[in-house]
Amino acid sequence: MKIATLKQKKQFFVSGVLNWGKNNYRYFPWRQVKDPFLILLAEMLLSKTPAWRVEPVYDKIAKTYGSAELLANASQAALATEIEPLGLHNKRAEQLIEIAKSLLEIYNGKVPHKARQLAELSGVGPYIAHAVPCFAYEEPAAVVDSNVARVLTRFFGLDCVGRPALSKTVWEFAATLVAETVSARQYNYALLDFAAQVCASRPKCRTCPIRNVCQFLAAEGGPKQFDRAVQQSNTIETTTRR
Repeated sequence: MKIATLKQKKQFFVSGVLNWGKNNYRYFPWRQVKDPFLILLAEMLLSKTPAWRVEPVYDKIAKTYGSAELLANASQAALATEIEPLGLHNKRAEQLIEIAKSLLEIYNGKVPHKARQLAELSGVGPYIAHAVPCFAYEEPAAVVDSNVARVLTRFFGLDCVGRPALSKTVWEFAATLVAETVSARQYNYALLDFAAQVCASRPKCRTCPIRNVCQFLAAEGGPKQFDRAVQQSNTIETTTRR
């Protein structure tokens, strides 16, 4: 496929990520549910915490505090103890209970559809405010965390000021990519997994299915970066085999 325009490059990126995702989606229990409250609960637990650490905790928390009413009436000390392996457990427990109470008071225990409404809840930042409508309600919302921002700035050569994950430029650009998809949920999960497994902080450029159009590699230091990435990947693989 000849890439002549930015729109074609966006379409190539989206289709490439989705095709890669077909055989590489990661399994997590919170991806198997459609209950908006359980999805919000999972996203709060995942905040600043790797998924592998949340996975063994999630099922018990979901069963014990599986509704706004149950969570609102929880003991903060008991909840903090249960989520202690995740870190920031006292603050997180306080925020979770406060969110549950707000949902009961304002939304009759339901999770709102709109990012603007979610962003008003305690501890809910831009990522969670957009992730919940996308994953729970199939809203066509862009989902940008630091990993996704890294992929987009690398591949498209985006310039942004400050932290890319909070950049208006990156968020607005990400929204144009979602517009190219049929299912934002499917695409965003694929992109999150691609960012974690391929275009990671140490990119696996050799296995990247869309590397031929990547601006990161086409830049002045691209070939050297590619060689460096391959060397790092080989070193990691050799270490793992040992």
